[in-house]
Amino acid sequence: MEYDRASAPAQSFAGFGARFVLTVLGAGGLIVGAFMNWTASLAGTDLSIKALWRTTFERSDRFIMAIGAAAILLGLLAIIGMTFSTGWLTRLAGALGIVGVVLFAIQVYRGSGAHSLGSIESGAWVCLAGSVVSILAGVFGIRSAAVRPAGAPVVGK
Repeated sequence: MEYDRASAPAQSFAGFGARFVLTVLGAGGLIVGAFMNWTASLAGTDLSIKALWRTTFERSDRFIMAIGAAAILLGLLAIIGMTFSTGWLTRLAGALGIVGVVLFAIQVYRGSGAHSLGSIESGAWVCLAGSVVSILAGVFGIRSAAVRPAGAPVVGK
């Protein structure tokens, strides 16, 4: 039996609205969290990106080399992901944000010992929440394709 693709249903207004709101909230979490303290009273915009692979948490001398700059970039990518109907870029930005926070948490744990996860401050947690919400926003972009047997009548035409 042969199958052909029927035209995919357009995304509903409610689905687009939910995707828009979740994308703005997720990107906002990533961007706002970048300016908040991550550890040792260092804001993400001041914390060197080397904190993702080293246990020393030092000040970055350039904004572009800070963890906060990466979080802001991911927030902007999540917003740009709204232009694609599938939401893949928004999901990718969220996934990379989660990876970044996990790498940071591993270095904090390695650097301070077993009770060190309490030294992760609110900025990293807000970025993590923004990343999770960005992934959820990207899921609202997924369209399912309708498949019907070749020659079957199309209902509603």
